[in-house]
Amino acid sequence: RFTAKYRHVRLEISINNTADICRLLHAGRLDIGLIEGKQSYYAFKRVSFSSDHMLLVGSRELGEAANMDAKALREQVWITREQGSGTYEYMRQYLAENQIVPKDTVTFSSNYAIKEALLNNVGITLISEYVVADELKSGAIIRLPMQREIIRDYSYLIREGQPVSPALADFIHLLESNG
Repeated sequence: RFTAKYRHVRLEISINNTADICRLLHAGRLDIGLIEGKQSYYAFKRVSFSSDHMLLVGSRELGEAANMDAKALREQVWITREQGSGTYEYMRQYLAENQIVPKDTVTFSSNYAIKEALLNNVGITLISEYVVADELKSGAIIRLPMQREIIRDYSYLIREGQPVSPALADFIHLLESNG
């Protein structure tokens, strides 16, 4: 809807982790940043517009082992995002709260790479339900039990005092009305 109304506006979309988005926004290289992390890097106006669930998932190869206790979870290879990623921060918090120190980790810089690793039975991960919804539905990936639900917010950031163009105001309205 936005591009149909604003054909004259040139969109440039940069997909990065939360820390990078904050740096780019702070430097004035972005008009708005969309993040899922708990950003505290700079003072921005932050508004939540949507949320999702973080799920503990693994390959269907885990089968009956899916009811793992903390000891069994420590023995798994944990697939993580890179430092600076909001997903990484949620996983770090989850591991600390559950006193899990993984015996081994593999780090990827994209959710797509993490999905591929899951599908190839590399390990387990904590990831957005949105990212793995199709694989869960098909049974290619299974959900592992968690003691408590983790819900994360998606937010937009703009620089404090930043002038908001009519196009940016409409984009923000679309975010807020579709969350």
